[in-house]
Amino acid sequence: MPKTSYEIYTLLFIVTTIFSFRKTDGGALEINPSLSNEIKGLGIFLVLAGHLSRNVGIHNMFVNQLGAQGVVLFLFISGFGLTKSYKKNGIDLNYIKKRFHTVLLPFSIVTSMWILINIFIKGKQYSVTFIFLSVLGIEPTKLIDTTMWYIEFIILWYIAFGIIFKFKIPKYIKLSLLFVVSIGFYLTKYNNPFDNMKYQFHVHAFIFPLGVFWGFYSKKIIDFLKSKKILNIIMSLQFLVCIILVLVTYNYLKNSDTAYIIYNLTVGMIFIMTLVFISYCGYKSNFLIKIGAISYFVYLFEGVFREEYSYFKYFNGKVSLTFYLLTVIVLSIIYDFIMKKVKLKK
Repeated sequence: MPKTSYEIYTLLFIVTTIFSFRKTDGGALEINPSLSNEIKGLGIFLVLAGHLSRNVGIHNMFVNQLGAQGVVLFLFISGFGLTKSYKKNGIDLNYIKKRFHTVLLPFSIVTSMWILINIFIKGKQYSVTFIFLSVLGIEPTKLIDTTMWYIEFIILWYIAFGIIFKFKIPKYIKLSLLFVVSIGFYLTKYNNPFDNMKYQFHVHAFIFPLGVFWGFYSKKIIDFLKSKKILNIIMSLQFLVCIILVLVTYNYLKNSDTAYIIYNLTVGMIFIMTLVFISYCGYKSNFLIKIGAISYFVYLFEGVFREEYSYFKYFNGKVSLTFYLLTVIVLSIIYDFIMKKVKLKK
């Protein structure tokens, strides 16, 4: 049964991750590139675990929502990483080029491939406008791959960040303006409450600017807490508050968007804080780092092979999930290799 395979692969991932942690020279609470990739690696696992749980017939609210917490990890680390890059390089033409090469170009190539397959093999018909908007990631219906709402969302955040941080205004005003954009995303649902993309914008509206905030102020906050010798106390209280919020909001997930937003954010923060704490203790997982390095490519493939070209329709039992995971992982490794070769030639 696919459900049994799902449980085996989930357990295998967890065990492999635990035993892959190795002692390093020293730990820190700052999110460095290695820890960033660990967070991405855990994030893509959560996305796969949450999405696949429905395909294999698992109806457990905690498990089914793991994909949303994976999105929390990606949005937070995107905001954080973008801030670190901004502090180092500012906003210039390279800002646009880097976003294009790392996010839009890989997405556009994969989407073009799906469109060609659908037209010439599956006999589907699309308008020129639909194709153009789909390749740019801004086609609203997301008929090619419904999970690609994230591409439009993150592109809009990149645009907002680039415009706001180009101006020479105080940092706190820039951050305030980002949260104003968040409010705009939060309100999009009410234009069409049945639009899945608008709903996703709504429930994930505030995570990216939280990552930006942490990118600006994490060092100051950590240094201040260390100077007052209350760092460990505050870290413990953070975990405790998050766990309480999770327990309080869990029973209201089906009926309250607010509870859903708080729940996803707090569970996501627990995952991030756990990895940060492990790093602080001087350990890192090369396994998670390697998974994190191909996480974006895994994301580009995972949705289509669950839905449009679903292995779960054509294969039964354990084979379906095994073939699915092999296909997604192998394609992701190959695509990552190709994109790196192209980048090196440039």
